[in-house]
Amino acid sequence: MQVHTISIPPALGEATLLEWLVAVGESVTPTTPLARVLTAHAEWVIPAQYVGIVAEHVVAAGATIPVGGELARCTPPPRVRATPLARRLATALGVDLTALAGSGPGGRIMRADVVKAVDVASGSSDSLPPSAVVGDTAHARAVADETVGTNTSSTIGPRIVDAQPVPLASATVAAVDVASGSSDSLPPSAAVGDTAHARAVADETVGTNTSSTTGLRIVDAQPIPLASATIAIDLQSVLHQCRVQSATFARYGLQATPLSALIAAAASLFPEHPLINAAWTETAIVLRHRYHVAAGLTDGRWVLIRDAGDLNERGIARALTGTGHDLGMATCAIAVTADWWQIKPPLPGTVAALTLSEAQLKPVALGDTTIAVGAVAHLSLCYDARVLDHPTAMAFLNALCRRLGVRPLAEPQEDEVGLVSSGIA
Repeated sequence: MQVHTISIPPALGEATLLEWLVAVGESVTPTTPLARVLTAHAEWVIPAQYVGIVAEHVVAAGATIPVGGELARCTPPPRVRATPLARRLATALGVDLTALAGSGPGGRIMRADVVKAVDVASGSSDSLPPSAVVGDTAHARAVADETVGTNTSSTIGPRIVDAQPVPLASATVAAVDVASGSSDSLPPSAAVGDTAHARAVADETVGTNTSSTTGLRIVDAQPIPLASATIAIDLQSVLHQCRVQSATFARYGLQATPLSALIAAAASLFPEHPLINAAWTETAIVLRHRYHVAAGLTDGRWVLIRDAGDLNERGIARALTGTGHDLGMATCAIAVTADWWQIKPPLPGTVAALTLSEAQLKPVALGDTTIAVGAVAHLSLCYDARVLDHPTAMAFLNALCRRLGVRPLAEPQEDEVGLVSSGIA
């Protein structure tokens, strides 16, 4: 390990150490006041000169330091594995990343880890009684924050409780082991009845060239109302940006695509539109502040991008090259399809799915007298109508268009609401 030696400037001459301003083990930057010294002419404050941690005081207070003599030694700061978003957030909130334990792959510090550290420091409660989680209307607003992880589902942060909550509609959902074929774990309300929707079942196989499955079978006693909103857009600016980035991405063995740009833009907007990643329960609508995106590729594969909100576009492009992920952790879905009408429905456990159709060259009106050829594509959001409504969906789509730098080509239309048992079309 490299060790830096901090010395007093030779121009000061011989000096006497008055006091240490930084203790051994504390972090310093080049401008951090390290020690006070007294020369024959004045008293001086010596800066630390390096970024790191003070490892040793070479001299004691009251000792004489020769011309250019050593004061202290410091070591480089420990290497912290954190996402770019986590670093920016930690800097803005004054959180020491070296004191955090990361919950991401390989112990990487994620955005949620920084948020949790702030909540703990401010004295926020880690758990609230179930009675604190309530709904308000059919399009209930925020009620809870949920941390989604591989080994934990603890809740943190404030929960919003309306003064006059309205009970949410009941829907019984049970997950059983597909491989075992057992139905012993089904609740009685889901195991009885013989209606068209009483025994709706969906099995999801994940990955290519593998035989692994998510092991989820959804049994829903109530049909789920789905609706969708669609905007026609000119994708020229996104395609141009992909071409500009292609050389940079290629150096890392990656490819810049409209899908990677769409996921990056959408993930950056999720904190402003929390219902897109919500989860419906019998008693509440749960908001999640870790965003695990199920990405649907044109070849039919699905890839789970964990903590998409912590990744830049290149990180998302790298995640899209993976295979064999468990979509059971997904908080929303984003996919690309060949045709505009191939709208993807929400996955089990989610309330929204975003679909981008393949761009086609078509004439586009640029004004009253000008027509140009544009790359016309359709951006659609299919959503659970118990959680989202059309104005909320359109607000997200319009914000997404602005973030992508594209413009809608026509007034969007709201699709008819349909009932889908188990949430899978």
